[in-house]
Amino acid sequence: MVGGSAYKLDHFALAADCSKCLEKLRAERADVIPLLDQCAGFVLMISTKAALVAGIERGAGVLVARIGTDEHGRAIFSAPVPMQVTKVGVGISLGMEKLYTLMLLKTPEAVMQVAETEVAIGADVDVPVAMRGTCRTVVLGSTSHTADLYCVSSGLMLADLSLNGGAVEPSYETASAMYGKGSLVKDVLAGKHQPPAEFADMYRFLGGLGAKLHSDA
Repeated sequence: MVGGSAYKLDHFALAADCSKCLEKLRAERADVIPLLDQCAGFVLMISTKAALVAGIERGAGVLVARIGTDEHGRAIFSAPVPMQVTKVGVGISLGMEKLYTLMLLKTPEAVMQVAETEVAIGADVDVPVAMRGTCRTVVLGSTSHTADLYCVSSGLMLADLSLNGGAVEPSYETASAMYGKGSLVKDVLAGKHQPPAEFADMYRFLGGLGAKLHSDA
């Protein structure tokens, strides 16, 4: 894989974090979880933020594309593409917290925009602590594509009014470790690779979600 981040993530820890992210979102924003069955793709991001006036937030996540629908109308998802997240904040911040973020992508073009480049997710006033769990719409880089962000947190961020600029990009070294040297992100998102075994819990969650939604319909 050419370009992108050369930093290799621990994909076993990443798999566990992604399952935890979904469970955290279901516990605090249950209304958002059904949207996974309707989107063109999504990114799960898990990051830790530590700051005193100025801080850096780093994390990891996965990009998953919807690649079809089964005979019952349930979404079929691609294997995960590992992602790296970096966010720099300057302003009034005090404390430490772990952030669990879901980025819902509305179109296949938006999915590929995230997959193929380092996508800046804008410089804006971050959501204050009291507003965690609300939805923000962000523009993906310099394109017209947008995504909806839902974020919940745990920890002790006492105040957060910082000006942030962030980016999310594929971790190609990690993808090579997961799918083999020379594997392509576009092939992963097209369904040409099976999800690694360590992500079984995440895909059980997604499969159970679809089964519940369509049994209730």
